[in-house]
Amino acid sequence: VSSTRFPLRDSLFELLSDPSGRVLKFDLETRKLEVLVEELNFANGIELSPEEDYLLVLETGRPRIHKYHLKGEKAGKVEILTDRLPGLPDNIKLNDRGNYYVGLSGSRLPNTWHILEVLAPHNIFRKFVSRLVSMVLVPAKFVNQI
Repeated sequence: VSSTRFPLRDSLFELLSDPSGRVLKFDLETRKLEVLVEELNFANGIELSPEEDYLLVLETGRPRIHKYHLKGEKAGKVEILTDRLPGLPDNIKLNDRGNYYVGLSGSRLPNTWHILEVLAPHNIFRKFVSRLVSMVLVPAKFVNQI
């Protein structure tokens, strides 16, 4: 789930707000839903390992790849594989050789920062930018309806 607060069309607000994305597990037999990972800032891609012992989960708002262990002594634990991607991750795919392809949008130059990284730890600034963007979008949506 990319966001529990905003529809996909308002994904920018999820990127600027407190993280609400999650990874959910649904048991078909018991019909029970379990939250595996939470507080992801726009979860945007998931892939199961070939051995089915872990999941890789992409987080676009804070360009990171998480590894969620499904089996073994680390089962139920999450670790960050990397938080130094050269862009914002947008989906992941396992190839037939066991390697992963990660789509990236919004390139980032080495040894530089991205606006989302700067805003991420500062709630007051994220809210300010979010409200500023919404103030610009509201009149634009109104004009488009005319």
